[in-house]
Amino acid sequence: KPEEPQSYAGSPIVVDTKHRYFVGKDYSNPYEKDFVELEKYAEDCIDRTIVPRMPWHDEALVVFGKVARDVARHFIQRWNIHKCEKFLYEDSYPFLLPKTYDDPDDLRVKNWAEFLEARPFEVDAQCVRSAGPWSIGTKIIENSIQNAYIQMIDAAKHYIYIENQFFITIADDSTVKNHLADALYRRVLRAHTSNENFRIYIVLPLLPGFDNVNAVQAVLYFIMRSITKGDGSLFRRLEKRGVPPHNYVSFFGMRGHDVLMGLLVTEIIYVHSKLMIIDDRMAICGSANINDRSLLGQRDSEFCVVINDREEEDGVFNRQKVRVGKFCGSWRRRLF
Repeated sequence: KPEEPQSYAGSPIVVDTKHRYFVGKDYSNPYEKDFVELEKYAEDCIDRTIVPRMPWHDEALVVFGKVARDVARHFIQRWNIHKCEKFLYEDSYPFLLPKTYDDPDDLRVKNWAEFLEARPFEVDAQCVRSAGPWSIGTKIIENSIQNAYIQMIDAAKHYIYIENQFFITIADDSTVKNHLADALYRRVLRAHTSNENFRIYIVLPLLPGFDNVNAVQAVLYFIMRSITKGDGSLFRRLEKRGVPPHNYVSFFGMRGHDVLMGLLVTEIIYVHSKLMIIDDRMAICGSANINDRSLLGQRDSEFCVVINDREEEDGVFNRQKVRVGKFCGSWRRRLF
């Protein structure tokens, strides 16, 4: 009697000598499927009259002049290393060379009125990044984004305002290695010791934006361990030193509301920003989340711009008149 074919719980597997075919399975590879018709970047791929979408909040900035040249050179560096690795002999992917400028005035953007509603601000700007051998081909790992965050937090005098998709930073942890938690802890402890009026405002998504329940639970687990749960959390460390954390640190989420068919409705606004503003004078904005993937340097490739205001105006902190930056101050007032 011939053997009966093996049965499967689901679609049958067709096998030949070299390949296995999973018949009827939905193949999903976002690295391939997400990049379709990139030349139609201005077209919306979703019918907003039919498909409901969660609101997003995402901050960004545009730069001109010398710092824009640094942005371009970072792109060129990334392009060329991947050209060498993947398309070395493909003429359709040429090597890129940075443009040279004999006159610094050539970097000035004189037609800004064509695409900006108001005059751009004059600032000092510096590009920082998380990069390493796999992303830009260097022999060393660069984590200047993390360094910038720490230096700016240490320099804060009045307040720190953070918007980020994640907040995963735990002290003395075997898994989480970035040092932002230590910087925030030091700054609050200094404020308490010196009896300063100092505040940290942190805006996060009310729920992680993942469709997988396990991923949502994992992210919430690490965020709560960063804030209140466990000896390495920010609040627990402050409490051990006799510092009431709620006097200095506040966490927020975002929601929208409206009336739909006569009923009051509300929806989460998903925070996707990667932004920090300090004292209405300094800011950092870019692609880096507050987690190890973005900050350690050898993992995700990230890019941010650090802003220091040149133009000043009068402001008030702790009922005292101070000089604040026009750009960072206006940005903070628009947000908070």
